[in-house]
Amino acid sequence: MELKSEDLINAAFRIQCGVTPLSETSYCSLGVGEFGEAFQTEDDRVVKLTTSFTEALTASVSSRLPSEHMPDYGLVIEVVRDSGERTWLIEQELIDTEHELVEVATSLLSASPSISHIDSFDFDFNDTDNDWAFESGLSEDQIKKVITDLQQSMFAFEMTGFVHTDIKSDNIGVKKIDGIDTLVLIDPFNHQLEEAYRGLNASITDLDVPNQSVSKLTMNQCVENDRKHTSLLDDDFDMSYQIDENLMPSNPISLSR
Repeated sequence: MELKSEDLINAAFRIQCGVTPLSETSYCSLGVGEFGEAFQTEDDRVVKLTTSFTEALTASVSSRLPSEHMPDYGLVIEVVRDSGERTWLIEQELIDTEHELVEVATSLLSASPSISHIDSFDFDFNDTDNDWAFESGLSEDQIKKVITDLQQSMFAFEMTGFVHTDIKSDNIGVKKIDGIDTLVLIDPFNHQLEEAYRGLNASITDLDVPNQSVSKLTMNQCVENDRKHTSLLDDDFDMSYQIDENLMPSNPISLSR
């Protein structure tokens, strides 16, 4: 049996920490992507359902080794289906992906010949090898801001042990760092790591990764929790409509003028 994304998330969180993050009236969908779906909770956090091995592994390490130049990750749960396929639930900080700085960064990324040009940019504006940056139409200050922020975020992800290789406008957002709007990378992805995982189909809980924090559940556990939770809600609904017989009059009441 399969559960809706919201029901699976709620069941896993109830099992793991006794909370229901996506109540009926207090969350919204942030959209469906290539690897899954994301939801915003009432306390302005994000809960993701993803099949990205890279993101799950990175989040499981980053929750123990946080960096301000990447999203703040919380709970990570691995859910295993009967087929052996795995899905990961990730709770993290909400990052602003519609900030005007994202558009500025997109202009620079569009002009960059490759990501390595961003990573290795040395801020020597007299070097003709860096002329591509000005082809973006950005000022020198804007170029410095974008590249500095992205380099710091790229380094933060590398410190978890995994290089973010999918750097594009869709994977950039803005968060406050010391009160300053700062560009950070989101949705980590590493092509080589994903290829290696598909060959192994391993659980991230079986990997010898230092400082990792992740829980593991089966789909059957989540389905059973959802069933029990739904049953309790049905019972509560029925009880709310039951009339206490003690409140009923023993004899019919006749109204007459």
